[in-house]
Amino acid sequence: RVQHSFSECDCIERERNALLEFRRGVKDPSGWLSSWVGKDCCNWTGVNCSNTTGNVVVLHLKTMDYCGSVGHSEAFNRGTCLSGTLSPSLLNLTYLSYLDLSGNNFQGIPIPEFIGSLKTLRYLDLSHAAFIGEVPRSLGNLSYLEYLALSMVAPDPLRLWASDLSWVVGLSSLQYLDHSFMNLSKANNWVEAVSMLPSLTTLDLSWCELQDFAESLTINFTSLSVLDLSYNNFNTTIPCWLFNITTLQRVNLQRSEIKGSLPEVSRGSLCNLCTLDLSLNAINGKIKGFIDALGGCGNNTLDYLDLSSNNLQGKLPDSLGNLNLYEISISNCQLGPRFPTWLRTQVDAFEIILSGAGISDIIPVWFWNLTSRLWWVDLSDNQFRGKLPGSVSFEFDNITGAWVDLGFNRLEGVVSSSLCALPFLIFLKLSSNNLSGELSSVLQNCSRSCSKQVIRAIPKCLGNLKTFTYLGPYFDELPSTLHIEFREHVEIVSKGRQNEYTKIIPLLNVIDLSANDLKGEKPDHITKLSALFTLNLSWNHLSGKIPENIGNLQRLESLDLSHNNLSGPIPPSMISMTFLNYLNLSFNKLWGQIPTGNGSKLSMILVYMKETQSFAVFHYQAVVHRQPMEMEKMKMETQK
Repeated sequence: RVQHSFSECDCIERERNALLEFRRGVKDPSGWLSSWVGKDCCNWTGVNCSNTTGNVVVLHLKTMDYCGSVGHSEAFNRGTCLSGTLSPSLLNLTYLSYLDLSGNNFQGIPIPEFIGSLKTLRYLDLSHAAFIGEVPRSLGNLSYLEYLALSMVAPDPLRLWASDLSWVVGLSSLQYLDHSFMNLSKANNWVEAVSMLPSLTTLDLSWCELQDFAESLTINFTSLSVLDLSYNNFNTTIPCWLFNITTLQRVNLQRSEIKGSLPEVSRGSLCNLCTLDLSLNAINGKIKGFIDALGGCGNNTLDYLDLSSNNLQGKLPDSLGNLNLYEISISNCQLGPRFPTWLRTQVDAFEIILSGAGISDIIPVWFWNLTSRLWWVDLSDNQFRGKLPGSVSFEFDNITGAWVDLGFNRLEGVVSSSLCALPFLIFLKLSSNNLSGELSSVLQNCSRSCSKQVIRAIPKCLGNLKTFTYLGPYFDELPSTLHIEFREHVEIVSKGRQNEYTKIIPLLNVIDLSANDLKGEKPDHITKLSALFTLNLSWNHLSGKIPENIGNLQRLESLDLSHNNLSGPIPPSMISMTFLNYLNLSFNKLWGQIPTGNGSKLSMILVYMKETQSFAVFHYQAVVHRQPMEMEKMKMETQK
């Protein structure tokens, strides 16, 4: 927030009265505008005046709470944001060039028509402020406007919309346009309209329900460098004219229902391109010609490339090696079967994602020594064979973690203890391979986490971990230069299903060692992890009894011990697990009562009925306050 600006001239009385009238129209429960008293309005919070004339030129009343955004009502209830109505008295600020009301909550009112008469505006930001309804076409009168942001933070049925964007043609000075999350599903003329803005450098129309992507267009863009059309409904191919815009630096068409083959691109025509995201579409066909065109520049500015989750085919051309990529994501494309040798030149890469790429090869030794900057590696869901490397090094400036996913391959051999000695390791997934061995006690030195380690026996060191997390504060430490949007994800089997989390989770205390070759008794020391709320040891070969003190896991919400060789009574201490709402003990040799207390949240129990040789589901809500019952006598729904 701008507090105030000192001016050599006193504020003009007519403009001071206009600001006071504006204040009377808004609700300010936090007293943010309490400084709006006295004669010198140039010293008021959020107000800047010209040093030479004393005219108000800036009204900066932005809040970072985003009270008017979906999911942020709590901020508004704390009284941190402005609401109410906007007074047309602002028209008396005849030299106003900067107006920012973003992040407030104007509670579903339309953008006032009079805003289009503030003809001296150069900067207008009304984003995330809970305005709804049709965007007034009068905004097209703002011919001096250079920056216009009307975005929302998430899609909402009650949001801004426009059925016609022809009015933007009047914004002849516009350089930055952000309409993200607006409903533009009926604005079929959007391409023709925005292409008439010769000074436009940034265009963000993501999440706008756009359905039309003109196949032919006379290009009037002379400065466009950033284009974000992600999460739209085009259902068409990428038009050829798009990649004829030679000034483009960043292009995002992620999940925009693009289909068909990649357009033909003249070699060297995209030499300014730094970022290209075409992921999560239905693009098919050969990839070689397109990649050759990207690599045909002497300066090689492209450093981020995401072609993942398409239907692209063919060998990745060696011309990719001409690029100097920082982030590479080409997952879920059939690009195998050989390991791409062009990666050997990517010595500055810190993220490589080649999951589900149809590669059936040995991971070469040189890959693990490619660069010390590499901190995110995902080679999962391929057919990699061979052994794990004896030593791996991960470090990137002051980043204190590394993410390695080699799950769902054909790797074999012993898990080396050197993996646990990695000082920067935060996530290691080796599930669904043919690995064996025992992790030594060095695992207790993993201060960050030891998540999803595939091991043959559960090490005692697990009980020594003070916190057991997937993410913890890790992503808070990433430098601001990293682009990890929609990259931070983790798959967790909890409450009987595999969930993929695609946003930052502050503290996720989870152990998932399911579907491995674990043997031996379930160790007592695992019950020392008092912060645990998901424990999944299903589909292993665990034997013996459930630890008597399992009730120490009082925060546990999901417990899955199914498909093992556990035997003996169900521990009475489970009555202390009042947060437990999912319990799967099926396919074991357990007997006795399932203890529950009045505070129990248990909603589902899964057991194995020996008499009927069937899998049974018992929905517990209806009997949660009854006395404990024998398993054999429970009323259940059985699933053959």
